[in-house]
Amino acid sequence: MGGDHWGTLVSRRIVDGVHLRSALRLLITGCRHLIRAYCLLRLTLAEAAAEAGCTVPAVWKRLNRCMKKMRGCLG
Repeated sequence: MGGDHWGTLVSRRIVDGVHLRSALRLLITGCRHLIRAYCLLRLTLAEAAAEAGCTVPAVWKRLNRCMKKMRGCLG
């Protein structure tokens, strides 16, 4: 019984990963890069801003716009 539950969780996680990658592919390169840097690589907003060559408030606004687009892609 416990094995079936674990298999279901793993399967669900794989499907979620596929949906996430598909949604990321629909975004423009700048959004993909920013979301990966902030969410996956765990860069701070200041680090992401320095990398993008803009201010922290500008990165925050851009990240919010990108995440909104990402949520739209996920349905």
